[in-house]
Amino acid sequence: MSATRRRRGWQAMAWLAVVLALLGTLLLYRDPDFAVRLADQLWSCF
Repeated sequence: MSATRRRRGWQAMAWLAVVLALLGTLLLYRDPDFAVRLADQLWSCF
């Protein structure tokens, strides 16, 4: 396997991970109560 092909494979996996993370975040924010709970937990630290 050539270095260029290997690098493309890693880049494709990195992009896939980014897209999955963004989709997961968007799905969590579809629930308004989740956003409120997350904000409450964040602000309770301060």
